[in-house]
Amino acid sequence: MKKPLISFGIPSIRHIDYVRKTINMIFDKADDPSCIEIVFRFNTDSGPVTEYKNQQGYIDDILSEQPQERKDSIKFLFGESKYGYCSIGDFHHEIVEEYTGEFLFFFNDDCDDLTEGYDSVVKPYSGKCVILNIDNHHNPYDLFIMSRKFIELNNNMVQYSTYYNYDMFDWSMSFPEICHRVAIEVQHQPSAQFGIRISHGHDCRMLKDNDYTWNCKHFGVDGKHKEFRDDENGLNKRTKLLFVDIPNIKKQLKENPEYIYDIENNNPDDWEERELSVPDGNRCECCSFELQDIQEQVRDYLI
Repeated sequence: MKKPLISFGIPSIRHIDYVRKTINMIFDKADDPSCIEIVFRFNTDSGPVTEYKNQQGYIDDILSEQPQERKDSIKFLFGESKYGYCSIGDFHHEIVEEYTGEFLFFFNDDCDDLTEGYDSVVKPYSGKCVILNIDNHHNPYDLFIMSRKFIELNNNMVQYSTYYNYDMFDWSMSFPEICHRVAIEVQHQPSAQFGIRISHGHDCRMLKDNDYTWNCKHFGVDGKHKEFRDDENGLNKRTKLLFVDIPNIKKQLKENPEYIYDIENNNPDDWEERELSVPDGNRCECCSFELQDIQEQVRDYLI
């Protein structure tokens, strides 16, 4: 089987009918269905999976009417629900460990429609370090596609915040040279209301359990998500994104210009130097956000 062009990453908690509908939509709307992979992540302790005797029975029911070539292109991950919708960042990083495509398209199991021929729109960006922003009438940063090269250069970090559209907004505003709005539209109406209306019903903004760290403003000292809230603080998350990750990727792209999309019109010598600052809502009381102090904080993280 050839390497997929696009892997869809889908944490799913909804009824099996939604799962079947999503599978059919993704394959039916592709110009070349053979280039598509889907990686689902289901909860084992809540939702539809619990209605089945075992996980294989659930998988068999989902795939019962699918042709073999589609069955071979769908992966199933299972795990605890943790904090449900509020743990979606954990589920996304589990998917990162398993996808095999050139691109990773984080998707929802309640999307109603997807542009026909979307894979042909994505294909010209192959081999490049890009984030592709998808049109969605509710929020232009709710859904997006990351290239494998971006994920690799960013050390497999695909989500920083509780809600990944926050991160996509920052990448798009602060490093637009790798962010491209493409002619793909997804019909999706968000209904989670910060997690209150879905899964365990938590308000993700208010969770303070020691083992819930997605709404913390700091990474751990290793530059990745803390395991516990009371672990030692590393960099402020937005400080890291703006003053470590962006400069590090810029440096790698300048050293490897073959990863830059449309370099004839997007030459790194012409990239704008923007004045970056951590937004007030992302700041913490324990750090200084004066530029000189930030430069000292991030010195050991820069490549």
